Amino acid sequence: DCFPIQQVKSDKFKFFLAGKWGFRKAIKETIECFLKTFQNIDDVELHITVDNTHPTWIPTSERLKMYNLSSPKIPLAEAFACGIPAIYSKGSGQVEFAGEYPLGVDILKKILACHEEDKYFADGYVDEPDFEMLSEVIMDSYKNYSTYKKIHLEKAQDFMDKYSWDKVSKDLYNAINARYDSTPITNQGYIKFHRFS
Repeated sequence: DCFPIQQVKSDKFKFFLAGKWGFRKAIKETIECFLKTFQNIDDVELHITVDNTHPTWIPTSERLKMYNLSSPKIPLAEAFACGIPAIYSKGSGQVEFAGEYPLGVDILKKILACHEEDKYFADGYVDEPDFEMLSEVIMDSYKNYSTYKKIHLEKAQDFMDKYSWDKVSKDLYNAINARYDSTPITNQGYIKFHRFS
């Protein structure tokens, strides 16, 4: 069934999957893994938000510009900042900030990409997660949620301090300044990012 998440009224344990539908993100395989893992357990639900923000009828050169304006890591970062246990793959950019957290899933192998945008971003190959490990991690997070919740809550403030908008914008400003101009700008101290709510 498809309906807004606000309409969900259930006491079941809820998993939330956010991503972009596509070969590189393995959303279909992740859903299949979830269904297999919980085939005999009725008190679990999977809620999914999958958005194909870059339709194939837009030329590849235009889609690639759009990719540079978005970050698929935001739901994961938001979960960490809120102290919510989150499962992630140990491949790609999220390893930079997620690597020290539990519930990571190893990359089993690299497989040949079959879509144009995947070939551009992954040198022709994409990471394939270890789906057996994913199944184990999903079940572990379900059985030991309170333990993981405690760990994530303890790390939340450090995560927010390390990756706050102000700190990240200052870091970006300093990196740009160091790369292109050794003379500091004295007007505004750093780049301002707009937050949308």
